[in-house]
Amino acid sequence: MKKLLLLFILMFPFCVLTYFESDWQQMQELYRKITTHDKGLVHLVWWEHSQQLSNYILGTPHRNFLSHPALVGTMIRPKIEEHVYEITFLRGLSSEIKDKLGAYKERMVGGLLAGCAEFNCSYNALGHLYYTGQILSSFDMDQIDSITEFGGGYGSLCSIFKSVKPDIQYIIIDLPEIIAIQFLYLNQVLPSKNIHVVTERGAKIASDNSIYLIPINFLSDTDFSTDLFISTFAVSEASEESQKKVTDKDFFGAQFSYIVGQRNHSFFPSERVILDSIEKKYKSVTIKDFHISRGNGNYELWAY
Repeated sequence: MKKLLLLFILMFPFCVLTYFESDWQQMQELYRKITTHDKGLVHLVWWEHSQQLSNYILGTPHRNFLSHPALVGTMIRPKIEEHVYEITFLRGLSSEIKDKLGAYKERMVGGLLAGCAEFNCSYNALGHLYYTGQILSSFDMDQIDSITEFGGGYGSLCSIFKSVKPDIQYIIIDLPEIIAIQFLYLNQVLPSKNIHVVTERGAKIASDNSIYLIPINFLSDTDFSTDLFISTFAVSEASEESQKKVTDKDFFGAQFSYIVGQRNHSFFPSERVILDSIEKKYKSVTIKDFHISRGNGNYELWAY
């Protein structure tokens, strides 16, 4: 009997999936339901990345899943000199906003590394804390019960807002491959939150405080509205077809918008599609040069 018990103890780790492996399997099952081959929805710059990520997602589990080159090169910020500007901005926020941001404690999963000692977070999260600080200091959060983010990276900004305002509804619209990564990441860092992936056309988003991940290929047929529209280096760089899905839905009825994007670029020539629509929709639009400038320059926009 003792020998059987010892054998069971030795074999148990190999017979039972870890939580991470289970999450990876669930991610794969969801991804198979939402994947698309519609090239019109994917900017040419991202098409190759999406194909690489598809194979990665359907492969064996990788605990350092954010270390894939397609993610490191597009979503994981290294240390750059402009971080000094972001740190200075965060230091200058009101005590009330600082207290709210203090609720966020980054969990270093997926291979992330802490880089900013002052805020004990990765350099990537530092940038997202900057975006959050800008939003909290610019808009009345008492009027915002729902946020929609177009292009949510791996889910970092979502995790910050769910820490700052846990009862908020958070919706992310993205490519199927990125939705899969977001699902995996958010399940690691927010295990107690309700995270739903839209897996069929015609879905209706409930008015609750859950997280909803919507593949861009299901967006036209998904019914929802929002209070705040956010996009940081995503909607300005999306394919024109994807941008039109956003403008056709009038930014989902958002009362407020915060966008950071690239100015007209040879790779992203349809930048004006979003800016023209924003200027038509909102009475007040403020556009400034973004502190991180590459190529033709970047902009930061507040609208209400």
